[in-house]
Amino acid sequence: MAKNNYEPAIYAVIQTGGSTHEHYLHSFSEKRAASAYIRKAKRASYRCIGPFEILLPAEGNLARIAAKTVEWLKREGHRNDEHTLDLERAVLEVQKDLRLN
Repeated sequence: MAKNNYEPAIYAVIQTGGSTHEHYLHSFSEKRAASAYIRKAKRASYRCIGPFEILLPAEGNLARIAAKTVEWLKREGHRNDEHTLDLERAVLEVQKDLRLN
């Protein structure tokens, strides 16, 4: 699990299968989805290991910087500027997708 809500993460599952012992890497945005995949694969006789959490600090940092930029633009009088509004919408979408506060 991520250290806190400010560190977005993905969850990786490694699946092995077939007579050639191939390896497949699956990624999920939520741990519960990764765990559900492992259960389904197990029922189909595929072996999986994981889920492994992979932190994505760069994305969280970019989202925080963009949010501060929106605040600064609004203070500078660009509250209703098209670019400020577009950036604000994008920041809100990323924050929701990455579960940032």
